[in-house]
Amino acid sequence: MNNSVSLIYRVNTVYSLLIRILYGKHFLERYKSIKEYIPRGASVADICSGDCNLYHYALRGRNNYIGVDMNPSLNKKNHIINQTKIDVINDPLPISDFVIMQGSLYQFFPDHKKMVDKMLKSAKQKVIISEPVINLVNSSYGLISYLSKHTANSAIAPKSFRFTKSLLNNFFRKNYKDLIENTSFAAGGRDMLFILRAK
Repeated sequence: MNNSVSLIYRVNTVYSLLIRILYGKHFLERYKSIKEYIPRGASVADICSGDCNLYHYALRGRNNYIGVDMNPSLNKKNHIINQTKIDVINDPLPISDFVIMQGSLYQFFPDHKKMVDKMLKSAKQKVIISEPVINLVNSSYGLISYLSKHTANSAIAPKSFRFTKSLLNNFFRKNYKDLIENTSFAAGGRDMLFILRAK
């Protein structure tokens, strides 16, 4: 494993705790907001699935789910779930009705368009991308911003990059205007959700 990967991406309990703290009372809404767009029985590929909370809190027992992640330490918790280790940059993604990514698009900057295009090719129906647009990295408090940059390094993206509402919206409007079916905010406004029709 790349030693530059931050603690939260190497230790499952730290990752899960941080997500709960960040989303607070909106923690469950983060996952249920995606469930609304997925019909029962549809197949789902969860890209950068981490601790598979989308399955645990929204899709369990209703969808054919596969979690995909390139970090093996986070996969250990989910040994009874259909989760596989894949290099999502270089390996093919599973073909599924719905291909989903939550809170991970920033990790592929500046090549995030290539990742979205790859997801569209793997989706038979739709791509759902939910990305935080309220980030501690963008905090006006120097110490908070510094800690966020240096404790949430995925070893893929630049430490300082995170999407804002305008950056994310402009990206999708510029590149996928004709494919956008719906846009909304979720999890108390922290996340911005885009539903794309598969090509």
